[in-house]
Amino acid sequence: MTRSVIALAPETSATAALELFRTHGIRRAPVMEHGKLVGIVAQSDLHRVLPTTVAREEQLAGLAVPVSAVMSSPVLTLGPEEHLEDAARRMLERKLGGLPVVESGELVGMLTESDIFRALIGMTTGEGEWRLTFQPKHAKEATLDPVLVALRAGCTIRGYLEHDRPGGERLHLLRMRGGRRAVLMEGLEQAGFVVIEVSSQSTP
Repeated sequence: MTRSVIALAPETSATAALELFRTHGIRRAPVMEHGKLVGIVAQSDLHRVLPTTVAREEQLAGLAVPVSAVMSSPVLTLGPEEHLEDAARRMLERKLGGLPVVESGELVGMLTESDIFRALIGMTTGEGEWRLTFQPKHAKEATLDPVLVALRAGCTIRGYLEHDRPGGERLHLLRMRGGRRAVLMEGLEQAGFVVIEVSSQSTP
């Protein structure tokens, strides 16, 4: 999560909030009143009440709609102890780009889509590791657990992930250290998998 959170007051105007969003490169912000979380405002909320174009800066300055008029309230929140997977699922189900993180009634951070993307990259990338992407040759053809195949090849497993390509194709990904690559790939072939990609991993 992001701990340095930019918050708005309920009386902050929509125009001032939008300018703040542009300055800091953010798309949503919590609304705080007397130290308490009372709402959340997204960039899309502001665009609903502000014109897309104005002839003069004075016209924009005259639009004093407060964020309290467009914020979402009550606010769905997360606890700092919640699992990232559960948080991501909740955001996906509710179509939310970010959620405030609250502990004992106090705002302690914001979890955004970017935070989840960074966590995913961190789970699938590591210094000195290598990554193997593969899939079953045919549906239900695989006969052996690929993790077991990798362990038999002397690999140290750092992560195993199954995911879908944008087109819906199911892929398997093993992140490992060491081991006998040729033995692993031969073992996967015999177990009914086809190797798509082998790549070394390094942190930036």
